Amino acid sequence: MRQRAFVLCALVAFCLGTVGAHPDPVVEMRRLTSLPYPVPALQAGVGGEVILRCLVQPSGEVISVSVVSGTKALAVAAAENAKLWLFEPGASEREATLLYSFRVFPAQWDPKLGIHVT
Repeated sequence: MRQRAFVLCALVAFCLGTVGAHPDPVVEMRRLTSLPYPVPALQAGVGGEVILRCLVQPSGEVISVSVVSGTKALAVAAAENAKLWLFEPGASEREATLLYSFRVFPAQWDPKLGIHVT
């Protein structure tokens, strides 16, 4: 069965707290890198949410990423993608939480066209 899929990277990037001495009230995103749906997960029909915790440098670059929850195949892809993100510079290191939502939808048969449509 053919499927269509998409990754909704609902940037639920928010500051959980600061690591340094100067608190930043919000971690704002500067650049988001798109993420293709991981092929093995798509073929297996695996979807779901992945929650990541990122440590962000004062420059806005992601220092490290840890998986809070999610299926391994999806979490690995999301974590690699999160390392490419860039946040607005801040006064200190801070944490951001990211939510990736992976959804797989079955293609539907269109009898008029005689094909699966997504």
